[in-house]
This record gives sequence, C-alpha cells and structure tokens, in this order.
Amino acid sequence: MRIGLVLLFGVMLAAPLNAETDNRGGRVEWARLKLNSPHWNRHSQREPVLIDFIRKNTSFALDSQWRAADVGDLKQLCAYPFLFSEGIQAVQTPEEKNNLREYLLRGGFLMIDACINTNDVNPDPDQFFDDQKNRFREMLPEAVIQPLEKGDPIYTTYFNMGKRPPHSYMNSIYNPAWEKHPLYRVMLKDRLVAIISLSGLKCAWSGLQTEPGLDRASMEMLVNIYLYALTQ
Repeated sequence: MRIGLVLLFGVMLAAPLNAETDNRGGRVEWARLKLNSPHWNRHSQREPVLIDFIRKNTSFALDSQWRAADVGDLKQLCAYPFLFSEGIQAVQTPEEKNNLREYLLRGGFLMIDACINTNDVNPDPDQFFDDQKNRFREMLPEAVIQPLEKGDPIYTTYFNMGKRPPHSYMNSIYNPAWEKHPLYRVMLKDRLVAIISLSGLKCAWSGLQTEPGLDRASMEMLVNIYLYALTQ
C-alpha cells in the first residue's frame, strides 16, 4: 500500500501544474486557509514540528516554511492542493464563499480541525460542527457530510491508526462532548473534498497535551488524511 501511494504521489509531483488552469494546485507545501478571524493561524509557530515530522516519515518534500492562502483570493487558494483550517465559520462574504466553492470544485481539499479551547475559541463542540455544516450547505449544497467509519481506508492509508481518531482535550482532561464526534467526510459525488475534525489534532502536535504519544498519533492521522487527499 505505501509503495503504490508514494509512487503515485511522485507522478503527481513530476507533472507541471498551473495554478490558474489546472484543477489541482502545484505546490507541495503546508498551507493554512487565511480568514478574517483571530484564530485562523492559532499556534502556527508550531507548524514546523508537523512539517518536520512529514519530511522525516514520508517521501513528501515539503518546504520547511508554512504558507497562507487568503480566502478572498481564488488564485492563492488554487496554488495549494491541500489547505488546513481552524474552521470555516468565518467565511462570510459571497466572494469568499464562491472562492472556496470554486477551489473545492477544481479539486482542492480542505482539512478542518477544531481548536479544543473551550474558554476562548470553541465553547461548544456541537455548535462548531453545526457551523461547519451550515457553511458547507451554503457553499456546496450538493455535498454530503457523513461520519467517517472506523474501518475507512483513510485510517490505514499510510500509518495504521490505533485510536480512530485520536483525540486531544483541553488541559488533557477527558471530555465526552468532544469524544463523541468522529471524523466527518464531505463528499462531492464520489470524491472526498474535505474532512471535519473535532479531535484537536493540531492542539496535540502543538505540544499542548501531556498524554504520551498523542502528539505523534495526531500527526500520523494528519499524514494519512494528507496523503489520501492528494492521491484519490
């Protein structure tokens, strides 16, 4: 499984891409979706930890610096095949919604991962999930949002995940309100265009959790999603 996927990814890298005309962006870089929100780049100073993990454990030749793609600029969005977001509830204007819709229709992929800070960012996980669903319904009403089954191949695409999915919690204190949420897939016909996570994967790799091995598990989960998105 790993060899075939790595070879396929290598073929993708070898093909020249034009961000304005090709369906997928051409940059093999880690990029965040930039929104009009104070949280869009939360804990981004720890992004090099994830990038270094990806470079050491896969054949991805990611640039060592993370990038940002402004939701108000379609050309910027289309430069990246994969975008990470803290949540798209801040996508507000018709132009922003149209840009993100067009990005996904052209073959782009969006990874949404909720911050688990219930004091300052997301006090209610159910509300966070509803906000993401509502925004997708506005932008991409033809899409279908479904729970990701524990046997889904995304859990074994590269790393064979034990916890499906791994969860982090604020102050490392178990919270069933977050635990009950699996990963969710956003499907456009037969193509996966986004994953919605309430697992706080980024909170784990940012060094905010004390559970042994959770930082690695969260990055392994992200690598699986990244690889699956780029090779489907």
